[in-house]
Amino acid sequence: FTLWRIAQRIVSSTVSVFGTQSLLLALGVKTHKVGAAAASGWVVANAIGKFSKMSFAAGWGRDFDSDAKRWRFRAALMWVFANGMEILVYVVHNTAPRSFVFLVALSVSLKQISILTSSATRGTFYKQFAGQNENLGDITAKGDAQVAIADLAGMVVGIQLARLAGSTPLYIWGAWLLLSAADFVCILRSLDTIVFKFLNLERCSVLAHDYVRNDGLVRAPAEVSAGEPILSRPEHATRQGNFVTGWYYDVVRGYWAGTFRKLSETTVNPTKLRGLLGLFANGQYMVLHTGNPNSPEAPPRPCVVLRQSATEDDVFEAMLALEHLKRDIEALPPEDKRALDADMEAALPLIEKARDYATARVGDVVQGVGEAGWTCKSS
Repeated sequence: FTLWRIAQRIVSSTVSVFGTQSLLLALGVKTHKVGAAAASGWVVANAIGKFSKMSFAAGWGRDFDSDAKRWRFRAALMWVFANGMEILVYVVHNTAPRSFVFLVALSVSLKQISILTSSATRGTFYKQFAGQNENLGDITAKGDAQVAIADLAGMVVGIQLARLAGSTPLYIWGAWLLLSAADFVCILRSLDTIVFKFLNLERCSVLAHDYVRNDGLVRAPAEVSAGEPILSRPEHATRQGNFVTGWYYDVVRGYWAGTFRKLSETTVNPTKLRGLLGLFANGQYMVLHTGNPNSPEAPPRPCVVLRQSATEDDVFEAMLALEHLKRDIEALPPEDKRALDADMEAALPLIEKARDYATARVGDVVQGVGEAGWTCKSS
């Protein structure tokens, strides 16, 4: 992780030199034409960037801990595009001078959000390295020192490359593309080396899916980590909307909003609810096969409704029941699937079977999770 991270920071700092150079050229530093209008525009752009950072933290800050790898990659992606915006400022500053404030504001906003996201996820990685030693402060200090050295090295390399590229837009764009590609490779390789031992919804879903479909298999953290997708959505998260709207719902609501819902986010009427309460009267969750009034274009899909008092064991049990229900529905003939979509009561026998399976197996799963090396409160 450290080697790939240092390589990524060197490349990232090198790219930043080209972005800064392009902004200075666009401002007229080379020709001594910097004016009050350009300076005030820079101030406005920085103010917009600060507001963007605050808004982003308020909207997505709660997701950083549970999905650190994806957010760290997105931070690198935003930083690269921010530098691209700075280069674009220089390319179009003569033909579209009024775009200066907009492009700089976009660049500053992306960089501010990238720094915020990178800083917020860094603690999750360091905490994993600390493990039982609890030497988080020591790891943080050494990690930040390594980053500082890598940034300085990247600045030196960037200055030399910038001198070679000069002020020719074609050379600057070429350097940006090559360095950006190297940046992505390094950040992906560094994230691939991270093995999280704590459980989030994605890892719980993987364990539950494998347990149900592979005769009680509980995979170790390293095996699960090797298959974690960074460039795509979680494999077992219920899709929201259709092909066109699904990506929008994932961004706005989160990947798991279609899997874990409130009762108000289902199409269950009072009559059907009484039947479900009869099945789950003493439990901390319910498993349903229902539509979503917030995504009317999506077909009915299995989902979970949790009580606020649900514990980690209850989440395990709910995930087992959900995966069992999914498996049984997938095995049905097409005409029976259409019957389930038309009337949820037709799914009650399958839901009851899934509940019984989960109740009987949850203890075995919790024990297996601890023995496999996962860190959880129950093991």
